Amino acid sequence: MGQSRFRAGEAFAGAQGADSLVLHLRRLVQHRGYDRSLIVSEVLRRLLAPGFGGAPSPDDLRARLAATSPDPKVRDYLTRNVALELDAAHARSAGRARG
Repeated sequence: MGQSRFRAGEAFAGAQGADSLVLHLRRLVQHRGYDRSLIVSEVLRRLLAPGFGGAPSPDDLRARLAATSPDPKVRDYLTRNVALELDAAHARSAGRARG
């Protein structure tokens, strides 16, 4: 008969969380202050490894994220680290603009 509505909700929340994470990852990669070599988290650095010819596409990021099959704790860890790296990228770009 399929999934119960409670499990379907969990699956939807997981997919929605992954899509949100992919959007934040893409935002980080496109930021002008982004520097992969300065990323602190090894997990995040591996996830953002450059593909053939540049920054990973949203589909590539989605596939990489699915390949790691992160549980909620790992997804939480990645989400927090992406936020920290976005802040650091912003600080770097703001510092360049001033200096």
